[in-house]
Amino acid sequence: MQIKFLTCFFYLLLCISVHAQDSINHKHPFLKLSAISVLGGGGGSNLNYINNNKNQTYTSKQTLLSMWPAFASKPFYNYSQWIGNYNSSSGSNMLGAYVSFDNYSKKKNKYAIHSQTNVGITVVSLNSFYVMYSNIKANRLDTLYIKSGSSYYPQAYNDNVTISDANVTYKSTNVGIDVQQIFSTNQKKILSVFAGVGFTTNFSLVSQLNYLQYQQTGTNLTTNSISSYQIGTNYNLSNKTDSVKAQGTDKIKNSILYQLYVPFGLNMRLGKNDKKTISHIYLTTQVRIGLQALKIPDVNALIYTTRYITFGIKYKF
Repeated sequence: MQIKFLTCFFYLLLCISVHAQDSINHKHPFLKLSAISVLGGGGGSNLNYINNNKNQTYTSKQTLLSMWPAFASKPFYNYSQWIGNYNSSSGSNMLGAYVSFDNYSKKKNKYAIHSQTNVGITVVSLNSFYVMYSNIKANRLDTLYIKSGSSYYPQAYNDNVTISDANVTYKSTNVGIDVQQIFSTNQKKILSVFAGVGFTTNFSLVSQLNYLQYQQTGTNLTTNSISSYQIGTNYNLSNKTDSVKAQGTDKIKNSILYQLYVPFGLNMRLGKNDKKTISHIYLTTQVRIGLQALKIPDVNALIYTTRYITFGIKYKF
């Protein structure tokens, strides 16, 4: 997979070079190498399903089972309550190295200072979704009554409560090609702004599921019945004990990650004298907003809305 990816990348650069020699009456390459840059940053995502099914209890369990058959053998597979199934991505990071090409303008018969094509190799570390499964078992130890007239009514309940949680996180490290078409104000100025469109295809090198089964026990005094217990709240348990029942990491099938996004941001040039090296160096920040699709073989694709903020440095020839 990695060899095919690198072959495609260098083939892309070769095609650009060949096309450049045959374009514009053999006088001006269509693209001219103009800069190199490095960007890095992080962001988050909001997950939806490709089939728009947001009633996620059934979908999440079946999707997880299809990508992780060992799920059926885990103690938490048959938990009676399934809560918070798919949550937004957290801790997603990216690092990219780019070459930039100025676009030749036939109309102006020169290279445009407002239009660039960026081609790069990116590494994306992704926590694509987070799943939590829980159940509660409560045994009635005692019922406290209050007398009203000649009758006694339940006032409070003392229960022995066992809360079981299982957290599953999908993680992957992905390498791929990122292509951007950027339109900017004059980059010869100290400050310039830009916006455009970008597309990324990444292939995972490592895909895995991390899981943790956690249990908490104690007694709880409440004026409510057992049915009022809710996952994820503070139970104020007395005589509380915590324990980890199971944890581990399982490798799963590798995935393909696609991203279509709108990049926009700001360049800051460190000087205006072209004869000085420092004037060819730019500090840059880029915000990316778009859609991201994660495709795992034999599993439905998962669709994200994504937000990345990156920072970097660029050297313009």
